[in-house]
Amino acid sequence: MPADLLATALWIALAWVLLGLLAWSFGRAAGRRRPRQPLQPQGISALIRDPVSGYYPTQIGVYCDGCGFTVLGDYLVHESQDRSARLGVARAHLAATEGWTCDASGDWCPSCHPTPSIGVVGGDR
Repeated sequence: MPADLLATALWIALAWVLLGLLAWSFGRAAGRRRPRQPLQPQGISALIRDPVSGYYPTQIGVYCDGCGFTVLGDYLVHESQDRSARLGVARAHLAATEGWTCDASGDWCPSCHPTPSIGVVGGDR
């Protein structure tokens, strides 16, 4: 093997090792990140009392397009959010915590639009 080819191969191998170490360190750093925690009552009260925060509590209802069931909840929204953005806060919360499916087709409670089964073949449907 010529010396130039050997040197090039060693540099490429070294680059791959360094990239692997870099990816590994980013993966470790990502694993150390703490999950986002919900605000504590003291933090919510401070946001509401702060005259420049722009946050305020509001009650938002999300209606199931299948059965008509409505979930009302209290949410903290920002004054810069329009009506659809405020509704998006409630929809995202219900999708993440209550099993709702909220997308362009509508808002569906878990009973009306359940998560599809994986691995089921056939059956009497």
